[in-house]
Amino acid sequence: MDDRTGKSYRQIGWLPQGEEGAEPPKRFRWGKRKEAKPDPNARQGAQPETEINPLQLLDPYRVLGISPEADAEAVRRAYREKVRRYSPETQPEEFQAVRSAYETLNDPVERRNCDFERLHGDRFAKMMKQLTRHMGRGQTAKAVQLVEKMVALAPEQPELHCLLGILYLRGGDVERFHRAFAQGEECARSGGELVRVAVSQVEFLLEMGQAERAVAVVEKVAGKVSREEMVSLRVLGLGAYAGTKRWKDACAFVDRTLGPPERIGTDDVEMLIELANHLLENGRWDLAAKAKRRLEGALRGLRHQADRLEVKKRLGQEYLDWLRVVECRKAAFFADLGVVLDPRDEEARAAQHRMRRGVPVEDEIDRIAEDHSVFPLVQNQAFRAYFLWLEAEWDEKERGIPPKSLAELEAMEEDYAAGIARVKKKYPLLYGLNRAFWDEKLEELTSGMNRETRRGLGIR
Repeated sequence: MDDRTGKSYRQIGWLPQGEEGAEPPKRFRWGKRKEAKPDPNARQGAQPETEINPLQLLDPYRVLGISPEADAEAVRRAYREKVRRYSPETQPEEFQAVRSAYETLNDPVERRNCDFERLHGDRFAKMMKQLTRHMGRGQTAKAVQLVEKMVALAPEQPELHCLLGILYLRGGDVERFHRAFAQGEECARSGGELVRVAVSQVEFLLEMGQAERAVAVVEKVAGKVSREEMVSLRVLGLGAYAGTKRWKDACAFVDRTLGPPERIGTDDVEMLIELANHLLENGRWDLAAKAKRRLEGALRGLRHQADRLEVKKRLGQEYLDWLRVVECRKAAFFADLGVVLDPRDEEARAAQHRMRRGVPVEDEIDRIAEDHSVFPLVQNQAFRAYFLWLEAEWDEKERGIPPKSLAELEAMEEDYAAGIARVKKKYPLLYGLNRAFWDEKLEELTSGMNRETRRGLGIR
């Protein structure tokens, strides 16, 4: 079991996927020892070349020559003795076997998993197959009974408590779900295990819409594990804070999980981008500005070319995604970051220049959308011009004016002309996007009007 994976128990296979007969995942380093077959060519009484038989490599206790009841001091003593006996230069395989065995038995979590496999491996494999069949047939009650038996056999395994909690939830028993995960937390012997329990719990809490309770789990774990261990929970943690709209707390949470500036990596940048998107979507420009400064520092700290290329691709995608939904300010946020990452990138600089022009136009779009004095047909034409300038998709059926209404509006020539004149005066940037069409249309509409009529409509 790798404490650094950060995967939930659903992801690592403890929760069956419903495929009948599916093999349960291999979880432990040490498998069941197989019996040695006699060598027919071996001489009677011949001694092996090394004291570690290849078959022993499946059992760390046999590698170190100790019993499963040996305490930590006995493990260290056996390890030192074996290391003196096997040289890494002349007997590298034996040396590596000793080292691997010691690493397993010296780690309380790894040793517990090893003992679990030795004692229950075959039995649990059969039970997992049976559990998969129950789940595939929708027999949740039978699945719960089976996992309760598994927990009784190995109560020290947090994975089993989490699995039981998930099954309780599937059966609609929310209270027992929470109790099972609480027991899983108590069984966790390392920060990595505690985080994995939290990841699974938070996933399901968010699915149930219990963001506040998910935040409580995140904060509880954050106070018990290291920053490095917390990294695997931070995406879900941010989702929990987003569900509560506690944006200042969300920013503080992300900051706690980031490494120092000299050790910022692509995962840290990705996390800051996720935070920025949450803040932009919810209109928290004040906090987004702070996240942007943090991102700028992170981008300047990237040293490896592969990392910079990966981040460049992500920033470009975010820029395009915001453009597709016609959000210039938010697209400009990421265009600026693209230039920070690589000031010599012509494509990034072109995007930044375009957005510097686009943001003031978006301001006019926001204003004209609320300006009910603008003739509806002209207002709709302004929106269409803006979309086409951004190269965004314009769906005439969805956003355009129905043909019957369009014909009626076009027949209102004086109002139509006055609307164009109003846009020309109050919204010059928008008018510039559609100048050729509106100039021609205005000339067409006013060609038969006298001076007094033109002046009354505000047309010179």
